[in-house]
Amino acid sequence: MIHRSFDAQFFNRVVNDPAVHRYASLGLISGPLDVTELVLDPNNYLLATEHGGFLGIDRGNGTYEVHTMFLPEGRGKEVKEAAHEAVRYMFTLTPCDRLITHVTLDNRPAELMAKWLGFSFVRNEMILGIELKLYELRRQSCRLLYQ
Repeated sequence: MIHRSFDAQFFNRVVNDPAVHRYASLGLISGPLDVTELVLDPNNYLLATEHGGFLGIDRGNGTYEVHTMFLPEGRGKEVKEAAHEAVRYMFTLTPCDRLITHVTLDNRPAELMAKWLGFSFVRNEMILGIELKLYELRRQSCRLLYQ
């Protein structure tokens, strides 16, 4: 279902869809976002499906920051199955030892997804004046690798 992609045009369309943009921009940017450089960077991983994907940004020392962006028609069952695959991919086919993700306080579905995947709450952080919840998942504690 998922595949590694370098298709920045596709992911830019997803990120700039009105249903995705407000979360991707944290509500701080009204104009289009351009994630081309992030997608084309060979150290990052865009794991895509037909309706969106997960962008793992290399933060060094085996840590990847994950951004989940799906069009409405890809949410629900598709995103849950793809998320499971993406975690396995990152921990078995990349140098990733730790995944982190930030969740806005009002994005309950993203928080539930992180918890379902086994991410643990680390702390609240202020980024660009917005309070976010930081979650992490470490390779050694990832139950999905053994299912």
